[in-house]
Amino acid sequence: MSALESTFTLSQLLGEKLTTGDGSISTSELDGKVIGLYFSAHWCPPCKAFTPTLISSYNAAKEAGSNFEVVFVSRDHDDEGFQEYFGMMSERAGWKAVPFDENDEATEEKRCEVRDAFDVKGIPTLTILKPTNKNEQGVYVYKFVTNDGKNMISKEKEAAIAAWCKSDGDAFSTEEDF
Repeated sequence: MSALESTFTLSQLLGEKLTTGDGSISTSELDGKVIGLYFSAHWCPPCKAFTPTLISSYNAAKEAGSNFEVVFVSRDHDDEGFQEYFGMMSERAGWKAVPFDENDEATEEKRCEVRDAFDVKGIPTLTILKPTNKNEQGVYVYKFVTNDGKNMISKEKEAAIAAWCKSDGDAFSTEEDF
């Protein structure tokens, strides 16, 4: 599934459940929010350098009332690395994650499917998704905005999040428009 030029629901893209710091939630709990898919790994020095900036920008934007959530899509190789890195993200920012289990091939397939849907080539990458409208079942349909969220956060901090959350339709459809 290439999501770059199509629309989709979060459950179609991410699966029915997301991991939290203390269990899991239904993916549908994020419906209607602007989503940042954070492709990262604990073993990646550029990721570890960017993560604190993303956390502080996220927390500042949330304090200002933004409708933005981050979902971690791990590129870690083992449960220990995932648990350590995601545990820090969950504790500091309350983020969710696409499920990870090094012994469950289905969770690896789902993370790869999400990565491939947005043509993510390297990490860290922050992919931004926006809700567009609701489908016949009353579920929000999403569209791809940009894979350049990392650079936008690095330059604009929480102002980038505010712009993604305020923009209408295609107002900020690419990083060049930001």
